[in-house]
Amino acid sequence: MKSSCGICRRTDRAAIDAGLLLGRPLRVIAQEFALSRSTLHRHSRHVSGAVARAASRVSAAYTRDLRAWIRQAQEMVLGIMKEAKQGGDAQTALAAGREVRENCRVMARLVLKTPDPKKAGAVETPILADYLRRKGGHGE
Repeated sequence: MKSSCGICRRTDRAAIDAGLLLGRPLRVIAQEFALSRSTLHRHSRHVSGAVARAASRVSAAYTRDLRAWIRQAQEMVLGIMKEAKQGGDAQTALAAGREVRENCRVMARLVLKTPDPKKAGAVETPILADYLRRKGGHGE
């Protein structure tokens, strides 16, 4: 049977965890709470794992919100581009087209989870072409 972490059961665990998360030296925290550094080091792995899981959940929620916002912006820009084309305003249509292209780049980076625009650019052209065909903003 696996033994449980003694610090995890302590009533002052939140204060210990806060010290770890703030990056205070282990020896200082260990002295303050009358712990051995080795016990504190073992416990720090629990804390870092929990923080990583929480950060992942926050990141996923943020990415979902960001994707929704980019889609809304994309719809708005495609509408502007379509109106500009119908009204014969080539300059506005071209500017909107550039915004559509940049939105596609951002979405590709989010979907592919890559910060490198060059890697995202490899799929940019097919995504852009398909998206514009579906939305009626290109090739009419």
